[in-house]
Amino acid sequence: MTTAAIILAAGSGARAHTMGPKQFADLAGVPVLVRTLHAFLRVPEIDALVVVAPPDGVDRTRILLEDHAIRGAIDVVPGGGTRQSSALAGIERVAFRGQHDTVLIHDAVRPLVEPSLITAVIQAIPATGAAVAGGPVTDALLVVRDGMAVDAASREGLYHARTPQGFRLALIRDAHRRALAEGQIDAADDVQLVLRMGVEATVVPCGPDNLKITHVADLGLAEALLTLRK
Repeated sequence: MTTAAIILAAGSGARAHTMGPKQFADLAGVPVLVRTLHAFLRVPEIDALVVVAPPDGVDRTRILLEDHAIRGAIDVVPGGGTRQSSALAGIERVAFRGQHDTVLIHDAVRPLVEPSLITAVIQAIPATGAAVAGGPVTDALLVVRDGMAVDAASREGLYHARTPQGFRLALIRDAHRRALAEGQIDAADDVQLVLRMGVEATVVPCGPDNLKITHVADLGLAEALLTLRK
């Protein structure tokens, strides 16, 4: 089994209110994207990386990688207008290379991902062809209408879907192509496209420290978590 990893770094960062896309933001002296790549470069099972960059940020991304000595079998490709289209761009690049039968897809803005989690997701792929990092929902859930809580919902059996997510390359490529043909263009993540085909995904336990940087405050939280790890 040969594995490539796709790092989705094509977001605009509008919700983070940072000076530019959040994947380029500084996190304890190192750009978020670079920290994410360092984690994947420490996993020997991964022999190629594809970074999906903003359409107008391909050159910037390549320069960033060069400045931080990120070298090796790394492609940088332009993303699309949605997460789904960006993921498909990465998948098609991996397929074009013709050297891998499994693929990981990970959000560049989850820079605290541990190499051990990445390895665990890779190892979980063969069971069904799909694996997803996830953690159980712990907060109470409410049904809200017009700003008013009208009911409580059970959290039993509910998990947060996180990344990395791993797949047989042929499976996730087919899932994306089918979704596009059926008019699905804004999937929030990749595993849902496989689930809609009736394929189950193995859940790999993942703690909340594998956080996604969405807002400015998340950068401070990520930096605090890095300090605790040290």
